[in-house]
Amino acid sequence: MIRRCTSFVSLTISVTLSALSNKKIILKEVINNVEKYRHLADNAFERVKSEFQLENVI
Repeated sequence: MIRRCTSFVSLTISVTLSALSNKKIILKEVINNVEKYRHLADNAFERVKSEFQLENVI
């Protein structure tokens, strides 16, 4: 009985750590995409400013 409980606890911990690892990877991808799209938006904003010769754009 104790062995079964120990095995179950080990399995539960293993599955939990695996799930946390997967979530960490997904979160890292989301953060990278947000940074990428922010960079693209900043570049587009700068192009619009220069194309229309806007000096004081907030």
